[in-house]
Amino acid sequence: MSPSRISLFSAGSNAKGQLAQGTVDDSHCFLRCMFDGDVGDPLSNGIKSLSLAFGANHTLMLLRDIQDENTLWVCGDGRKGQIGEEHRARTAPLTAFRRLDLMRPPGYEYSCIAACWETSFISLSHPDKNDILLSLGADDYGDRGVGGLRASASLASFSSVSFDHLMEEDDESDSIQICDIKAGTHHVLVKLSCRCRNGSRRTFFAGWGASRHGQLGRSTIESFTSTPITISIPEALDVVSFAVGNHHSVFVYSPGQIMTLGSDRKNQTQGLSSIQDAHSVGATWNGTYVLRIPRSEKWRIYATGSNSKGQLASPPSDAAARDVTFQEESAAEEVVCGSEHVLVRLKRMDLKSVGEVWSWGWNEHGNLGLGHVEDVHEPTRIWPTEDFTNVSHEILGIWAGFGTTWIAIACDLTS
Repeated sequence: MSPSRISLFSAGSNAKGQLAQGTVDDSHCFLRCMFDGDVGDPLSNGIKSLSLAFGANHTLMLLRDIQDENTLWVCGDGRKGQIGEEHRARTAPLTAFRRLDLMRPPGYEYSCIAACWETSFISLSHPDKNDILLSLGADDYGDRGVGGLRASASLASFSSVSFDHLMEEDDESDSIQICDIKAGTHHVLVKLSCRCRNGSRRTFFAGWGASRHGQLGRSTIESFTSTPITISIPEALDVVSFAVGNHHSVFVYSPGQIMTLGSDRKNQTQGLSSIQDAHSVGATWNGTYVLRIPRSEKWRIYATGSNSKGQLASPPSDAAARDVTFQEESAAEEVVCGSEHVLVRLKRMDLKSVGEVWSWGWNEHGNLGLGHVEDVHEPTRIWPTEDFTNVSHEILGIWAGFGTTWIAIACDLTS
């Protein structure tokens, strides 16, 4: 493999420094993220994987380096303890990524991250013991998942979310594995797996937080639940993708069907039950976006929900659900959703290009990186930018947060 330089770029809302650009000014163009302290840029040493999670004004980053060590990095607003206790009393936001080292039991390593509005979730894994899920920050709507924090306990730096009460009689102890976590503004879904006494594994979903709209699937709808409950998902093992919006949750089953929970007030679940060729799903606050890959037709993205900012890739006056298509011959590699904007990573088949990123929707903070703040009502290419059009590079990942967009690339240093 040719030597490369890995960089992370961000654009959009930045009131508390959550873009890690060294300022608290919104960024209407993509700028390279910065790292704080004496450790330098950990990306420059090479990485095996990178993941990001976003709250309203804070960002989490999980890196796995070439030595297979997982490290956690944070930036943005820390006043609720959402990026670690040491940042709670800061008078100024953290405007560059800084490493966060949480106390962990021996043998555990960071494995997954997620975030709500002002709450963070970090899972720890161990080869021979239960995974652990830590929650940090605010507990609005029971977001922490620990049964509600009393005033005297509200300053606890982090809590451990328990799933023990969800275990069944045939489940073995010390076998809970956290497969994936998705968090919306105020509700959380976790895909879990545990070992049964007969040697098989049981897969199930748990959730907590805001539930008034049925997004957690409870038959008795309460305003919120502050401890994990089992989400009734038939054949949970077959769920290949899931996403959470503001008031709804969506699940894709193999071989391509969809199940929804929660509100349809913004038409965010309209037409989903009839889809039979779903590959993956994403959700904005008030919309759902399904990557469809039919056997004999071109791939497309089914978009339904609010179109007040052009989120359906059409003018706001046209709010009908639709299939979003692309004219060029291309292959879709990834679709991700922010609060009210959508990103599509694709590879054009007629070029040697390593990839492009297209986007549309809400752009009030310049989060599409186009140099302006006008909403975008049709798919528009946002990467590569002019500076990288003729630079040999590979797109490693794309992410979308609350009015933010992130792109990681590896540039070929030999070109």
